[in-house]
Amino acid sequence: MSEATVQVYKEPSLENLLEPGEQVLWTGVPFRGQGLFEPVGQERLIHLSLLVGTVLMWCSLPFIGAESRFGVRDAYWVYGVVSIAFLAISCSLAHQRRYVLSNFLYFVTDERTILCRRAMNWRLSERLYVVSCPLSTTFPYEVVETRPYPSIRVGTLLSEDVVQPFGIGISHPGHSPLWGRITMQVMFDYLEDVEAVRALILQQAAQAEAALAKRG
Repeated sequence: MSEATVQVYKEPSLENLLEPGEQVLWTGVPFRGQGLFEPVGQERLIHLSLLVGTVLMWCSLPFIGAESRFGVRDAYWVYGVVSIAFLAISCSLAHQRRYVLSNFLYFVTDERTILCRRAMNWRLSERLYVVSCPLSTTFPYEVVETRPYPSIRVGTLLSEDVVQPFGIGISHPGHSPLWGRITMQVMFDYLEDVEAVRALILQQAAQAEAALAKRG
């Protein structure tokens, strides 16, 4: 298991993030999901369900009898309130996903993978949360078929609480509802060149292990 460590920086710079002699080989950001109208993964199903529910609700309007206790005027009020609530939920999910993904920055170095997450802490002060995962030949680095672009798992956190700035950590509505129930997976989300990134990580992990063996 590639266990991650988390560091928090107040005024970070690239020099402070890297160890002496460590080299950056690749940098990237999520290729999708940074815009408000760019739903990803499971989030799409939630938006679609809310839309279908709203349409079906309003389609029932012609079937309300004129002498019914729940009249047409009441239906307009109730349906209107429910529609606004559904819209608010949809906008909230989109904003949360955009807020998380637009503040991600990914690094692959010759020693580790790094996920940087800029956000406010509980004191509303901006911080940079840096999740570091040492390279390992025993970690699978599996590609996860997320939509619309695949993602790659680079490590594991025992709890998301260590990188939960202002109530929102590294998960977002595009992930599965069961995501992070036991451990929190550290992902490079929605990469267009995911296979090339995986090949680079595996190559560097093998080289790092070989160099360590020579020293031993």
